[in-house]
Amino acid sequence: MILNECLSKIEQTDIRKDRITILGELFKETHKTTNEVNFTTMYKRIAVLLKANYNDYYELARTIYETKHLNGDGNHWNYITAVMKNKRKGNHRE
Repeated sequence: MILNECLSKIEQTDIRKDRITILGELFKETHKTTNEVNFTTMYKRIAVLLKANYNDYYELARTIYETKHLNGDGNHWNYITAVMKNKRKGNHRE
């Protein structure tokens, strides 16, 4: 699933659970090298990030996609959370 496909799927449903599942699928596809902890906490982290970011599914999808370059055993969700927080504050890099 590429970003545009993910955004299109999100747009086609208003069901929160389905939208969170779509974001989880995007994470799985773009962060394949992450450790198992990132996958087991994925849906909870998505829900928390959405709540903190005014349920902006589209921005979270873009951030997940933009951070696909991450690799290794680090916590990808901590990085994604920091990126989302900086975007909310207006401190993002372009």
